[in-house]
Amino acid sequence: MKLLRLLPLFALAGCTDPRLPLNPSFGTAVTANMAAQIINPVPRAAYPAPTTDGRRMSDAMERYRTERVYPPIPPIEGVVKQGQADQPSAPAPASGPMQ
Repeated sequence: MKLLRLLPLFALAGCTDPRLPLNPSFGTAVTANMAAQIINPVPRAAYPAPTTDGRRMSDAMERYRTERVYPPIPPIEGVVKQGQADQPSAPAPASGPMQ
């Protein structure tokens, strides 16, 4: 019975025109949010296209396919990596109960 009451509403919803003009500010919230969260939303306009030598890229791809890539440079000693802290070599001596 409740479905019969809603049937005319569904029928009227099918008669709406999808080409009705929208509010002129429709979509500005999305644009504002993107501008707030993206550092540079149009980077190609600001930077030129990267260029490279085709022969150099071909040689690099050939080394990759044949597993003859150049070994990476080892890190400099004494540099603390992000997320790592100096760990004491021995645990601190336990002190007696506080008085």
